[in-house]
Amino acid sequence: MPINTYKNKAPHTGKVVSTKRIVGAQATGETCHIIIDTFSKMPYWEGQSAGVIAPGTNPKNGKPNSVRLYSIAASRYGDDMTGATTSLCVRRATYWCPELKADDPAKKGICSNFLCDSKPGDEVKLTGPSGKVMLIPEKTPNADLIMVRHARRTELLWRWGVEGGGPRNEAGPAPGAASPVGPKSRVS
Repeated sequence: MPINTYKNKAPHTGKVVSTKRIVGAQATGETCHIIIDTFSKMPYWEGQSAGVIAPGTNPKNGKPNSVRLYSIAASRYGDDMTGATTSLCVRRATYWCPELKADDPAKKGICSNFLCDSKPGDEVKLTGPSGKVMLIPEKTPNADLIMVRHARRTELLWRWGVEGGGPRNEAGPAPGAASPVGPKSRVS
């Protein structure tokens, strides 16, 4: 299993293949799917993370920007099935200022905004891969798996179960999933 092949002081330089917004216009916030060409030089396994170092310096201390970890959103074969790419799904970090009644550009996420604003051909400094791999159950290797990160998982499970044709579509939301009626409504 590859681990920490590239470190902060000697990162791998990849190139952006594409950046695509993956949420609708009415969604709160912006999430992008970024495909990065690693030139087959940064192998990883499912479940690992990649570090990204945004260009520039931290205005608070004058040092280079620090690494930010993102879960890799591709199988070890990459988006093109050759193992030459990796992908990240990144939510743009912004801060709504109640006094300005707008996003405060001074408090935006440096790395997430760099990635969401990236264009094909832009260079990306990568570290890692880091973390443990996702283990497939040995007794049922063909089992359906649902991978959900902490952010908005209840809404996702509800939508997947009711609207999206998931395996529980006929029965309604997954047990314990929130109902759109309100936080106290539960379907069991």
